[in-house]
Amino acid sequence: MKHRFPILFVIGLAGCLPGGGGGNGFGLAVNDNFNRQGFLTNVATNLVVPAYTNFAAASATLKTACDDYASAVRNNAPDKAARLTAAQTAWINAMDIWQEAELYQFGPGGTAGIVIGGQNIRDEIYSFPTINACRVDQELVANNFGSAGFITNNLVNVYGLDALENLLFNTTDQNSCSATTAINTDGSWTALVNSGELEQRRADYAAVVATELQARADQLLNAWDPNGLNFSAQLTGAGNGVSLYLSAQQAANEVYFGLFYLELITKDLKVGAPLGVTTPTGVDASQRESRFANRSKQHILNNLRAFQKLYIGNNANEIPRLGFDDFLMNLGANDLANQIRNDTAAAITAFENLPGATLEDDINNNIAQVNAAFNALKTVTDAIKNQLPSVLNFAVPSQGAGDND
Repeated sequence: MKHRFPILFVIGLAGCLPGGGGGNGFGLAVNDNFNRQGFLTNVATNLVVPAYTNFAAASATLKTACDDYASAVRNNAPDKAARLTAAQTAWINAMDIWQEAELYQFGPGGTAGIVIGGQNIRDEIYSFPTINACRVDQELVANNFGSAGFITNNLVNVYGLDALENLLFNTTDQNSCSATTAINTDGSWTALVNSGELEQRRADYAAVVATELQARADQLLNAWDPNGLNFSAQLTGAGNGVSLYLSAQQAANEVYFGLFYLELITKDLKVGAPLGVTTPTGVDASQRESRFANRSKQHILNNLRAFQKLYIGNNANEIPRLGFDDFLMNLGANDLANQIRNDTAAAITAFENLPGATLEDDINNNIAQVNAAFNALKTVTDAIKNQLPSVLNFAVPSQGAGDND
């Protein structure tokens, strides 16, 4: 059996969710005729499937780029540096797309036994916060990454987009393990560096990981694609007696769980942890998400823009489609709908206006502005975990229910 770390992002109450209608505790007149099927169809058709389609294409490009780079290193090709740059660019493009898809952890991408239809595919693609750069370096020394069964016999922290970041962007001869780790105490890392093989091993390992990544990206797209296994029909047909979702309200609640990524991961781990707000360690920029490519700020912004897209049902410059804001307004909560929309835009602006080149720069030199951006983000997540579920009669993920920061 494969050993893995579960990503307990959302813990739902599958099969036990509240129905639509009823009081909402806000003194608002409930006229619950919201078109949930239309909302769910928009989510599947216009948000999830296009994101996975784009990611599958980006993953194919990334695989080709990693293969080309490994070949260039092996042949000491004169364009070796350019091939590395191309692979790094392909990783950035794929990761930018994936940071939107991070909010779609419902259905096959989600954790099996936790979300309806979950198949753990997300963890296989990107396992943050379960990442371990030292483990990647240990595997470089062991040199078993090309063997059959390497992926299936290892934990998610030695492959995926996070491992690829280390392999493609760490171009030094340093590893991420402590001085007391065996590869440092027994001299095996030093021996690898002195052998001159470190660059080739990183490139070959990256090619292996990129191949697996493309396979997982294709698997996830096929799971949702109407021309494939068509999980989209499960979401859009919620409550039809055939769907895994017992009701459209239950399905909408699972999509709502996706919004909680912004609270539990983006706010608490990507911003709060390096700021020392949500951890007891104090300010520590090394706790940022992207330590090698230094894309932490871009990841946060991509999460926020994806949240905005999921909340309003479309990109800001597109023809309006059904989103959570329409659900709120259908119940008479126009002020709350507009508040969340405006606060989300303000949070995006706050992070866009951070002056540093990277999040690390801003934490070290502009910490007051980072704290202000964190507070702007918290304003959004507070409404998502407190007011929105009360109005929409949603259950809250158990991880979010006791989160008071």
